Amino acid sequence: MLTIENLTSFHRFVQNGFFCIYLAGYHSVCISKYLRKIEKPEEKEWLHFGDIDPDGYMILQNLRNKTGLDFQPYQMNKEILGHYKKYSKRLEKQDKIKANTLIAEEFYSSALKYMLENDMKLEQEVIAIETEGYRR
Repeated sequence: MLTIENLTSFHRFVQNGFFCIYLAGYHSVCISKYLRKIEKPEEKEWLHFGDIDPDGYMILQNLRNKTGLDFQPYQMNKEILGHYKKYSKRLEKQDKIKANTLIAEEFYSSALKYMLENDMKLEQEVIAIETEGYRR
């Protein structure tokens, strides 16, 4: 099971072995209900693919909190961020505040600290530029 934050990435994603759901940013109550209805933890890995920025991690945290499912980030780490550095954007003031809030909660603080140290964030659509498994 893979939730995808952005529509462009959802349409480009073509990797086999995934059941994908488009979230449109923060998910709706209907999506929460649907995910809980199909929950079979022993049979599924719960993954979320979003922007590699503080908002992307806040969406992941919200998804976990609202569904009660242990969603893990998919392609949302400092290695991916570093690999696509040339496509990154600088953090805005609000990004820094959100990153520090999540770090204080010890929520994926390694990736968020990397963002702060390098003053960078990445839109998930960029990953589809050079990666196999995405329709161009």
